[in-house]
Amino acid sequence: MSSLFSFLQMPISLLSLKRVGQKGLLVLLIGGLVLFSLPAPAHAAICRSIQGRRICEASLNRTAKNYYEYRAIVTIDGARQPRETYNCRDGFRVQEDGTVIPFEDGDPSPLVCRLYKKRYK
Repeated sequence: MSSLFSFLQMPISLLSLKRVGQKGLLVLLIGGLVLFSLPAPAHAAICRSIQGRRICEASLNRTAKNYYEYRAIVTIDGARQPRETYNCRDGFRVQEDGTVIPFEDGDPSPLVCRLYKKRYK
């Protein structure tokens, strides 16, 4: 124990502490500048114009049970729609209350089902 105390009681030159402090401050400053200069990750929405309406995907998830079903939240002309389940194999969508609606012209189904068509057809 006495060797530990004698080591702690050794005088440290004030000049070397200033150098370490200046170098540490410089490294911290440069690191902060590099960190804050990096751009944030982009979260681009996939949008398409269908029959004069701008339809964008806000959220798209494939269901775990059926590879041909996608749960999607879309925005139509900036208005967010409730989540619906799109059955891309059989051509209908199911609303949250259970209402089944067949695909029609002008609905977001081509945008939502494009991954299914690309992978499985």
